[in-house]
Amino acid sequence: MFYHYDCPDCQKAIPQYEQMARDLSGNEDFFRVASVEVPPYGPSPLRGDSGYYALGRLADVKDWFVTTPVTCLIAAGRVRAVWQDKAPDLGAVLAEIAECERRTAKSLDLRIYIEPVRNALY
Repeated sequence: MFYHYDCPDCQKAIPQYEQMARDLSGNEDFFRVASVEVPPYGPSPLRGDSGYYALGRLADVKDWFVTTPVTCLIAAGRVRAVWQDKAPDLGAVLAEIAECERRTAKSLDLRIYIEPVRNALY
């Protein structure tokens, strides 16, 4: 989640995401929470127990035009979903993960069907 220190919606979402990270600890290969601070920086609303989630900051050498909070679901190195202005709860994130898996399975089925045809043509 991209957040700004004085964003009221971020202030509400951060404790939920911290709890989500703690609840899902041990399942980092399935789900990992990362919090990325957007400049200008201020007092951090995050607690210090960052062992449960990754922390980052956007470089303050550029002007970033982001309406926070912004939450991105990244799977297999690709952005699969984006929520802006309101951070989704765990149920919404898990539903999107399931949808991504369903789409990926369909995509794999399509590739399995196409590959024999492609091989027969060459």
